[in-house]
Amino acid sequence: MSDRIMLFLLGFFTLTLTILSISASEDAVKPNSNDPVSFLCHEGEFFIKTRRNHSEANRGRPGEWKTACENEVLELDCGEDKTVRIIDVEYGRSDGTTCHRYPHFFMSCSSSEAYHKVHQRCDNKERCTIVANTDEFGDPCPGIIKYLKVKHRCEPVEPDTLKQVVICENDSKTLKCPKGTYLMIAEAFYGRADKSTCPHPKIKDTNCSAKNVMDIVGAKCDQKEQCELTASNSWFRNPCKGTHKYLMVDYQCIVDDLGYAAACENGNMEIVCKNSSVINVVRAEYGRGHPFVCNNSPTPIKPKGCSSPNEIAIVYGRCQGKSRCVIPATNEVFGDPCKGTAKYLELDYFCGEIWDPEDSPGAPIIKDVTKSTVTFTSEKLNKTTSSEYKTQMKGADEKDWSDVLDGKAFDLGKELSIGGLDPNDQLDIRVVKKKEDLSSCIPFARFRTKS
Repeated sequence: MSDRIMLFLLGFFTLTLTILSISASEDAVKPNSNDPVSFLCHEGEFFIKTRRNHSEANRGRPGEWKTACENEVLELDCGEDKTVRIIDVEYGRSDGTTCHRYPHFFMSCSSSEAYHKVHQRCDNKERCTIVANTDEFGDPCPGIIKYLKVKHRCEPVEPDTLKQVVICENDSKTLKCPKGTYLMIAEAFYGRADKSTCPHPKIKDTNCSAKNVMDIVGAKCDQKEQCELTASNSWFRNPCKGTHKYLMVDYQCIVDDLGYAAACENGNMEIVCKNSSVINVVRAEYGRGHPFVCNNSPTPIKPKGCSSPNEIAIVYGRCQGKSRCVIPATNEVFGDPCKGTAKYLELDYFCGEIWDPEDSPGAPIIKDVTKSTVTFTSEKLNKTTSSEYKTQMKGADEKDWSDVLDGKAFDLGKELSIGGLDPNDQLDIRVVKKKEDLSSCIPFARFRTKS
């Protein structure tokens, strides 16, 4: 009886979600972020010529798929002398059978940040672990059982590219890469596996190792030009009391166009692009998604992760398309997603040349948003030129645009309004030429109506 009730409730819930999804499609609505923000490209396109979508480019390449159901741990292990190469990543749900008690009821959804998260955590490492949960990847479909699928392959490491450093207990050393490259930790060990490494009179155990060493060292060093490491029980805890231990780290110096930056709470993050290139933001996160990033704060770290709902919009507004930006990692800027927990700001970005469509009027400038209305202007269109353009709108995760103000006359600084919107919904809005090739990358603005 209980199973029948459960099936009925799940079926009703799924039907409700489907109806809501259809309704959202009709109204061009999809919630995502709070503050208005301007983009130049859409649907995986970037407005920088020198960057491509890695996940899309890699699809079809040979590799092995691994799957972890929600809240399980997915482990990739390539053994010695090989490192992980991430090919494709999915977090969410794309079928009704994987990790599901009720295969006939499912909702398709995916996390847009999954590839970049796993790429950052696992690429060029001998092994890595990732928890398949919403703390790591966000929740693309609340109430639906999700899973993490990772396609990867193991690639041999050239002997001269993999370096090793050994640090005896209580000593410190600095890992440093040449300018233009960054560190990537391939393997890390803290404990003791023999008597010959860091010889010492106090050796009682030659088969002990601390947990989470890869995560801790990776959080300190990955994607930085240099970092300082200390072989200390205060960093890794003590896996074998009474035995003198050591830290052994294998690492590479990697060249990649994807940059990474992090700033602990109350610090400042500075991003600089040189040679007339500008910043393009790939991922931004303010909160806590990892226990070992910025873990030296006096503020306690709670086990559950958190993130600010406005982080991507705020970082876009401060950095997108600029050659330099400074962002304070503070609650005043991002709000406080988890009070009483030490937080940090993380950013994936790349530098490149701006590509602007010919005769583009630019993204609409959002002036005001209410529960049901958006007010916007254009800085480039006047009464004469605006007759060639039309305004379009759609839901943030939808593909098809709808004409909403066809033939409406803009004027420089004149405010236009669109009403009839639903509360707490996200929309994209753009201005295009009536006879333009809409397959090209067109500027648009993203906003969410108030609740």
